Amino acid sequence: MTSRAQPEIIRRESKTFRLAHCLLPAWRDGEIDSTSAPGSIGMAFTGQAAAVVRVADGAARPRPVPPMTIGLGGDTPIAWLETDSPSDVLEITGAPGLRSEMARDMHVESHADLDDVHGWQDPIIQAVATRLRAALRGWIPMSDLEAETLVRAAYAQVLRRHFGGREGIRRTLDARRRQRVVELVLDTADKPLTLGDLAEAAALSPFHFARSFANTFGMPPHRFVTVSRLDRAFHALRSTQATVPQAAAAAGFLNLHHFRQLFRRQYGVPPSDVGGQARAQSIRHRSEQESTLSVAPAVLIFSKPPFEAGGRTEHPRRPHAYPEDRDMTKSHRANQSPSNIDNPQRRQFLASAAFLGVAPWLLSSLGRPARNPRASPASWVPSKCFP
Repeated sequence: MTSRAQPEIIRRESKTFRLAHCLLPAWRDGEIDSTSAPGSIGMAFTGQAAAVVRVADGAARPRPVPPMTIGLGGDTPIAWLETDSPSDVLEITGAPGLRSEMARDMHVESHADLDDVHGWQDPIIQAVATRLRAALRGWIPMSDLEAETLVRAAYAQVLRRHFGGREGIRRTLDARRRQRVVELVLDTADKPLTLGDLAEAAALSPFHFARSFANTFGMPPHRFVTVSRLDRAFHALRSTQATVPQAAAAAGFLNLHHFRQLFRRQYGVPPSDVGGQARAQSIRHRSEQESTLSVAPAVLIFSKPPFEAGGRTEHPRRPHAYPEDRDMTKSHRANQSPSNIDNPQRRQFLASAAFLGVAPWLLSSLGRPARNPRASPASWVPSKCFP
């Protein structure tokens, strides 16, 4: 969407998509030039009782827009001539190559540019649009890889719902493809990755790769990349003299604020707490780490090991599960986070997860004790369920 007036528009672009979040005042013809791009998906968070548009035949037609509804652009632009109230709109536009590829993979090649369908609701697209809007406004961190995954999810839902798109049988990645993808993620930890890069490593189209990866690992590709890079940053802070900005940059995080948000969400403490405290306690924990690694050399990646609290083994994800645990400090949690193990061992763990075709945290959970607050430590048995 473009404008000659003074609306508030935030844009984001990559090779495969364009996003625009628009806060527009009410206007009449000539005051604001607003056009929906061909093949776009528009999410109206606010409604219009008496909007007027110009469609492909050049005629001006009234178009009421209920709030929280979705509109598609066809093969020609749709010009918005006037509105009667302020607008809050997100426009998602996939690149022509992305739309053509998805339409071909879903066996609806003739509908790559969608069609002029408006005034409908869909919970999946509403959820995607809400998250993309939050990222554009800077409320949440989001990589281009995650944004592209969400854009593809929106187009897949549109093609399924309105044009009869079919996704075929449920597939997973074989061992060789899993290995190539994991190696690419580890070898390019300090560079941006796109869904196309990962799909190329697996020798699949991005559409089929994203579905197969989720079926294999139990999470979307962007989540796997984010967690592996957070692990790299944690390792740098824990075992080297790297500062927080240096660790973030080495792991491929360009936005330091977003890095801190993601790090705290993953580990429960800010990255500034990990480096200094971990170095101060490294000698005390070294023997415990080595004994743990002798049994399961990669069990502590992507998950936090259990620790003793109040006479029971607890997990740092739920530090206040019992009243006596409420005095546990951030220092204690930081020191019990993933241990200081070298890069080859991390690679071994990820390769094992890839070979088995399971989520890394599921693999790491196989050796955790069953959580039974009434049982004695001697009665614990290995748990095969993620807590």
